[in-house]
Amino acid sequence: MEDASTFFDESLKQLSRASVERSHQMREVVLSTTLPSARILILRNFEQENHTLLFYTDSRTQKCAEIKEMDSVHLLAYDDKKRLQIRMSGKAKIITSGPTFETHKEKALTYSRDYSSILKPSTTQETNEVSFGQENYFCLIEIRVDSYDVLKLQKPYHLRVKAYREAFDARWVTP
Repeated sequence: MEDASTFFDESLKQLSRASVERSHQMREVVLSTTLPSARILILRNFEQENHTLLFYTDSRTQKCAEIKEMDSVHLLAYDDKKRLQIRMSGKAKIITSGPTFETHKEKALTYSRDYSSILKPSTTQETNEVSFGQENYFCLIEIRVDSYDVLKLQKPYHLRVKAYREAFDARWVTP
């Protein structure tokens, strides 16, 4: 039987893979703010060594307003093929400048106009046509994970570990 730390580390590697493999089951991550409001975001980067996740969005979205109001968030990633669930809690911040921002902005805007619509997201309109302007509203959501709860559904019994920011020392818990 593997130890809790090995199981934890191997599970987190799935998030790293999901941030670069477009077809990975954990690429679509559910973000919940504390209001509560949940939505699926595409994981763009996961840095396992400092436990941060990055997502792209339009700075005018409701989720950005909610994060600015209260930075505590919860995330859920699930891989139905591996039957692996990773729940995370942490603090989110909106990033609109700096080297990390510029690197990701260049990558995001090369292939997409998603962040330059004239009307802000969720604006009611008469048609389904989107008008784009010159200005873009691209931003990053960076989440610093404070705790993990990892569950692997398997037979003859499930595996579950929890880890917290103090040391991220994974401990087995009853599933």
